[in-house]
Amino acid sequence: MLWSFAVAGLVGLLLGCWFRIPALVGASAVAALMTMLGAAHTGLHILSAVGLTFAVLGVLQVGYIAGLTLSYAWSRAKFLLADRYMLAEGQAPGHSGGLGSSRKT
Repeated sequence: MLWSFAVAGLVGLLLGCWFRIPALVGASAVAALMTMLGAAHTGLHILSAVGLTFAVLGVLQVGYIAGLTLSYAWSRAKFLLADRYMLAEGQAPGHSGGLGSSRKT
């Protein structure tokens, strides 16, 4: 049972890093179905099965939010590191000096 929470959290984290809402909806449906089938197979009472399903879905969605947060933080870190690199090279932040640049040499 603890493995189901760990797997749901990991799947949510990975979905948050790479995919968006439609993938979460599909994963939630699969997780709910698998949890209910697993609870029925182990002989849990219906209220325990529903509670376990909601708990697994909650862990999945918290993992998704954590993945979104990590994805956003990683993209911001890459952006800030690129600006820092350009400052070290003597360029103004936000200007790459590449094609389409109006910088005079």
